[in-house]
Amino acid sequence: MFKKKMLTEACALGILACGACFLPPLPAPRPTAPPMPVAPRWRHVYGVRVVAADVSDSHHLDGEDLAMKVANRINWMARDTGIRAFASRQPGSEQAVLELRVEKESATQSAASAAQKLDTWSFSIGISAMLTDRSGQVLWQDVEPAVLFQATFFRDPSIEIWNHAGIDDSLPQFLSNRVASRALYQR
Repeated sequence: MFKKKMLTEACALGILACGACFLPPLPAPRPTAPPMPVAPRWRHVYGVRVVAADVSDSHHLDGEDLAMKVANRINWMARDTGIRAFASRQPGSEQAVLELRVEKESATQSAASAAQKLDTWSFSIGISAMLTDRSGQVLWQDVEPAVLFQATFFRDPSIEIWNHAGIDDSLPQFLSNRVASRALYQR
């Protein structure tokens, strides 16, 4: 038993010694790209409060949910810059406020597949955004009359399209990505 154990240890030591000597060197770590610089308007902004409201006639989107998603997206995109966003209707210690307004929203069925029972819907969202500092000075504003979003769902006639589980999360996520990237990087 002792001979087998010694033989096993000698073989393992030999494999490690030969393998370590004849392996190619590990590749050097690739330098990471520096973070994308944010627009100059963010120079003195380290805390931003995000407020969103759906002022359209139909009120399909939840303003608080949209504000939370935009704040999370800003925090993720600007994680290396020191900018922190939070969703709140109440003023706090922020240096700026990003106010979002959903002006209009519509959905139209653009294609249907009878064989697969799939429906493709096109959504058009009119949204405006304004970033103001503590004194109320406008640092940035943007109006998009028609943000287009397309999605395909399994047909379910018992559910209105705006209440479909797939649109409930994906449309606000899409809008938050768009608003956050335009607010942070648009020059």
